[in-house]
Amino acid sequence: MEDRNFDDIADKFTRKIYGSLKGEIRLAVLRRDFDELLPEFAGGRPLRVLDAGGGVGHFAAGLAARGHRIVHCDISARMVEKAREHYAARAPEADVTFIHAPIQSLSERGLEAFDLILCHAVIEWLAEPREALARLLPLLRPGGLMSTLFYNRYSLMMLYMIRGRFDKVMSGSLGGWGNSLTPINPQAPEDVRRWFEEWGHETLCHSGVRCFHDYVTAKRRDDFPREDVLAAELKVSRIEAFRSTARYIHLLTRQPARI
Repeated sequence: MEDRNFDDIADKFTRKIYGSLKGEIRLAVLRRDFDELLPEFAGGRPLRVLDAGGGVGHFAAGLAARGHRIVHCDISARMVEKAREHYAARAPEADVTFIHAPIQSLSERGLEAFDLILCHAVIEWLAEPREALARLLPLLRPGGLMSTLFYNRYSLMMLYMIRGRFDKVMSGSLGGWGNSLTPINPQAPEDVRRWFEEWGHETLCHSGVRCFHDYVTAKRRDDFPREDVLAAELKVSRIEAFRSTARYIHLLTRQPARI
């Protein structure tokens, strides 16, 4: 298994994820989670933020527009190019540095410590997700925040069962292949939470993203007003019965004050 680079399908990825209600739900949950915690954490000062595997930068550009300083890193040159375009349109005056490199190499660059690291929809595309996260943590200042959004293995199992693909569930071969947008390495939530516990992180927020949207047939989805879907997704996103099979899991954790 090798880490996935989106150079070949950058346009498809952007259109499928952020050009749809799927992307709206993701951004709505992330914004809610951050709006509850970030103002007090920032205390009115601009934060130094690393967007590790930032793709087009949809979420981080919103932080940049609020005055936070961003370092955007992605392994895909095409994604970095699209991120430059997105920032130019969304936050043209923002303080943004772009790095084209694997996120695992960032610890070797002598970067100044960050107040906040975003790692959104990245680890499920990596061969060694735990190791990649572990290499990011030294870049986070003591007491800093880590935002990890990842594809939930149990959601994929549920979807396969609904579709009658019991062979996939029984074999455990859940990952996608080729130019599929199904990740190569979806993660079990309890595993990722355990990693952060082992690293001494305190969990501040645990939310599900797309708790029911993806289980509804495409034909039926069109019957629901978008605002109603967004409101319902936000309402159930922290109820464990729904969160445990959400398509994505968002963890917002705090690094120990002393490392």
